[in-house]
Amino acid sequence: MALPYDPAVEIPGIIFTESGLYQEFIDPRRTDPRLRALFLELGLFAAIHGMKLRPTQIFRSRQSQIAIYGQDKPSGHRELPARAIDISIRNLQAVFLVKLLNHFATYLKMGPYYNLILHDVGGGAHLHLQVPRSAHNLAADDMNSIPS
Repeated sequence: MALPYDPAVEIPGIIFTESGLYQEFIDPRRTDPRLRALFLELGLFAAIHGMKLRPTQIFRSRQSQIAIYGQDKPSGHRELPARAIDISIRNLQAVFLVKLLNHFATYLKMGPYYNLILHDVGGGAHLHLQVPRSAHNLAADDMNSIPS
């Protein structure tokens, strides 16, 4: 399902700076469709406000997880399709971040474990968007764990 990465093909309010991350995002075996839908909604919200969201990580390998947390703790980043996406806040204004978090509050009514939080686990402050686990999300060690 690899579509060529073309930075000229814009997704409103979202900018991918890496082809691999774009490929990961558009592949429903690698990124949970519920996560993609919510991120696209947040991107549209960003576009309306003249901003762009830049995703930095979707799936995370066991080695990356251990490097960050000192252990391989359960995470939406550690499943396929991945249920979590990290978003840089580097070029986002504080006022916009508050508006974005308030806008997302509407989606908290969909059920538990839908999250959009601003946090720092040691690699710098960023937004973390996550959807709840479903029967189709399976723990995975690496991207090669994807069934064909």
